[in-house]
Amino acid sequence: MKLSPKGLSPEVKTILAQLPVTLCDGGAVLDAAQDAAVAGFSVEKTADTLRIRYEKPVYLFRALGLAAEQTADTFSLSQSPSFVHNGAMIDCSRNAVPTLDSIKAYVRQLALMGHDTLMLYTEDTYEVPDNPYFGYMRGRYSVEELREADAYAAAFGVELVPCIQTLAHLASALRWDHAYGKAHDIDDILLVDAPETYDLIDAMIRACRESFRSRRIHIGMDEAENLGRGKFRDRFGVQDTADIMCRHLARVMEICGKYDFHPMIWSDMFFKMVPYEGGSYYRGELPKSLLEKVPAGVDLVYWDYYSLDQQDYENSLRSHALFKNNHIVFAGGAWRWTGFAPRTRFSLDASRKALAACRLTGVDDVFTTLWGDNGGEASLFAPHPAVQLFAELSFNPDITDEELRRRFATCTGGDFDDFLIMDEPDSPIDEDPLKLATPARYLLFQDPMLGLFDAHVQRGFGAYYAKVAAHLHAAEAKGGAYAYLFTTLARMCDLLALKAEVGLDLVSAYKAGDKAALRVLATETLPEIAARADAFRDAVEAQWMRENKPFGFEVMDIRLAGIGARARSAARRVLDFADGRIDALPELSEPRLTWNGRSPGNTYFNRWAPNASACPI
Repeated sequence: MKLSPKGLSPEVKTILAQLPVTLCDGGAVLDAAQDAAVAGFSVEKTADTLRIRYEKPVYLFRALGLAAEQTADTFSLSQSPSFVHNGAMIDCSRNAVPTLDSIKAYVRQLALMGHDTLMLYTEDTYEVPDNPYFGYMRGRYSVEELREADAYAAAFGVELVPCIQTLAHLASALRWDHAYGKAHDIDDILLVDAPETYDLIDAMIRACRESFRSRRIHIGMDEAENLGRGKFRDRFGVQDTADIMCRHLARVMEICGKYDFHPMIWSDMFFKMVPYEGGSYYRGELPKSLLEKVPAGVDLVYWDYYSLDQQDYENSLRSHALFKNNHIVFAGGAWRWTGFAPRTRFSLDASRKALAACRLTGVDDVFTTLWGDNGGEASLFAPHPAVQLFAELSFNPDITDEELRRRFATCTGGDFDDFLIMDEPDSPIDEDPLKLATPARYLLFQDPMLGLFDAHVQRGFGAYYAKVAAHLHAAEAKGGAYAYLFTTLARMCDLLALKAEVGLDLVSAYKAGDKAALRVLATETLPEIAARADAFRDAVEAQWMRENKPFGFEVMDIRLAGIGARARSAARRVLDFADGRIDALPELSEPRLTWNGRSPGNTYFNRWAPNASACPI
């Protein structure tokens, strides 16, 4: 498509530069205007004009992307969304804090997709003036950085929304006992009713007001299961959990109102206050007494990333409908929190079911989450297909895979099928791609001499990872701007091609008394594992420094360096035994139990420390 460059805003020019559009004299003139009477947007193309009318500024950029896909010289199209708000939430708190350039790149992608919201999940990774220990050495955003990101997002019609914590999930801040000991209850939870707690929360929310123009704020309050069981109980005695929670929520809501914020919270804590047996706690029976305690005027965010059954989502949403005075928001998941590789196929399937349930039950506010649990390993951009689908399902609930591939190419410039290859590391040997398992991560970090997950390893894993590495290297060669994503995962699979089965090889040779085989493992296999671990570490560093601030990489460096260091240590010990300098290798004599009594086969585990050793780290 050819367009005239005359009269185009800088933001429109920026977006058009990402599209198959030629700016030239004689091209069609863009006639674009916001129109409150339009639901969504409409596009009419004639030989000399591209006329776009849009409800929200962000829809202009989605309209431009769709127009660029058309091959005819004249056409018309229109779309209206199912949801009032649709967006994404980036985790900026699990060590990986995206740079401003990464946030701006993400804003541009969201605008092209048609998302109107971007949440930044910051537990302590934002500046709170006069609180030097809050986010200290964690890569926190300054007020100035957030203002810049906010202004940039607003220029593209994307609302930047602060997403913080005001009850639990504050371990990184509360570690500084000198600064926050008087506000600390137990675990990662703030001490309800303590004046110091509300002084801190006031400062946190005031900092958000100084940084963001949005009136919406997510104040967290999820997963505080030990609420009222620590210092609170010692100081104030045993109290009803619902009373504590709702009293605290009311006080935080007052602070939000003071700074002209409308709050939302995660809804799980209310459901965890009632007994349930198995399944989802969201479908527990909520007593009227609890429902009446929840303050009006706070939105409740139902988060659910796990079900592949639409009925599960519908049932849980109907449970949420019992809260008569609270707007319900749905948060799904773009799975990037299970290691270096995303689980995109699962994300796509779950998202289709979840958003269909939202439409049926009248939920009109949705977003997808990009958590970075236990280290922020996966790239911010790896789950792009799932984020794309979240946008598409708002405008086209029946979108086909072919249409989704086309939209993905338009909005991101990536190859949809190549991005799906990133799922393969966690689906070895004919594994159901929708099964949630994390073999790539636990095989990566487990010790070769201890083999804590060896009982879950099958023969053939090594060959499988060699095949996946070849697939990823091929995608890397044509990956363009995303080539580095495939480089990282390809090098991981190069490493796993040797490392996945090395524990089995070591135990087998040791029990057989085959010192010749052990010598080969010590002089060839283990040193090569160390070398490939170093190559993988280098790729991870390049990816991290490209996307994130440097803070937090020190944790990644320690973990990844340990892979190579332990391979070299294993090589020395095995060679000492093979050459007769020591009499035994007790590590290889220990039985290989399944992880925590689980059944053999691929399993799910996502914490580094117990993965690396049975000893405390």
